[in-house]
Amino acid sequence: MSNALPNSSTKDSTDTLLWLGALVVAGVGISWLVMTQPWSSDPSTVTTPPTISQPASRTQETDRAQNADRDAASALNNPLRMARLALDAGMLVEPDDYSAWSLFSRVLEDDPGNSEALEGLGEVAGILAERGSVALEQGRVDDAQAIVDRISSLLPQQPEAERLAADIDAFRLRVAEQEAAAAARQALAEANTVESPEIVAEPANVSLADPVRIDPLIEMEASFESAMAANQLLAPRDSSAKYFVELMATTAADDDRSVAARNALFEEFISRAAESSRNGDARSAQTWIDEAAALNVDEAAVSDAQAFLKARRIEMEALKRLPASSFEIVHYEPPIFPMRALQRNVEGWVDLEFVVTRDGETRDVQIADSSHETFFRQEAQTAVEAWQFEPRMFLGEPIEQRAFTRVRFALQ
Repeated sequence: MSNALPNSSTKDSTDTLLWLGALVVAGVGISWLVMTQPWSSDPSTVTTPPTISQPASRTQETDRAQNADRDAASALNNPLRMARLALDAGMLVEPDDYSAWSLFSRVLEDDPGNSEALEGLGEVAGILAERGSVALEQGRVDDAQAIVDRISSLLPQQPEAERLAADIDAFRLRVAEQEAAAAARQALAEANTVESPEIVAEPANVSLADPVRIDPLIEMEASFESAMAANQLLAPRDSSAKYFVELMATTAADDDRSVAARNALFEEFISRAAESSRNGDARSAQTWIDEAAALNVDEAAVSDAQAFLKARRIEMEALKRLPASSFEIVHYEPPIFPMRALQRNVEGWVDLEFVVTRDGETRDVQIADSSHETFFRQEAQTAVEAWQFEPRMFLGEPIEQRAFTRVRFALQ
């Protein structure tokens, strides 16, 4: 009985010292956060690691080697996983640091034979080649060539890129032939304008009947239909459906055939705009919409197409996973270092993904990976759920945005 009180007192003193130490550490940690503001780091940093300093305990229990192994396999530090997420979100080549192309390429730099990276890069290349074909249809030859150059730099025998390269060569050949023909016509016209001696024609015996007139719209309409069938909507310029619609409008704008051709081209432009919007190809979609608007057929349909494109762009943008450091923090709640980990001198980290809402709150906070199954996870999730950011602005309005971060728990 006489030894019970000293033992109890010693235990209480130890607990008190531990709690006092924790309070001191929390104060130091908060001061550190205020001074360093880790959330305001370079937006290109993959993670934003808020670290809370803790005094080392007297025990030497540690699992640093295990932590290092788990850190190397971290989900958010895994380029293959991030590349797949980027591909699913339509982040093909932008932003460069987080794009599917860059991330898959990074894996191949370290492991040239990685089959998953090669397969993923092939998927990206296929989508890019499709966009290159649309760019070529619109006459954006340089954009199409840039896509071929990008793909060929890593996948020199990629079939879609080879087909696109052949289409570009054929397109350039057609343009060269048209330019040569136009130059020849111009030279002939200039030659026919050379002054010649005045010739007085004798009256000829002509019939009193009117001469037979050839309807010029017949040939123009046939050329328009051929261009539509060949998907030459905008290019090459002098053999495109747009070119023949303009010729028909100049010749007889109110003719039923001219009106029908203009309406058909308008509907095709609107249809192509919707397809490009669904595929996440905003530049091509906007080009189709602008061309449709220029035809002055249906303003309401153009407005609907523009609204659909905007909605799709916002939808695709919201799917992108951005580092938390790319947001401006409004309220930061530091995670609490768990006492059990402190007592055991254990460090660790937790990778989290979450959504920043239009109000700047966080929701759907999910743990992607962590260094330990029993430490840090709940504390990190609780902290992130309390964070608040400035909402992400896109196309002039706040949007929801997926984000990720790594919360580190370090002993110092």
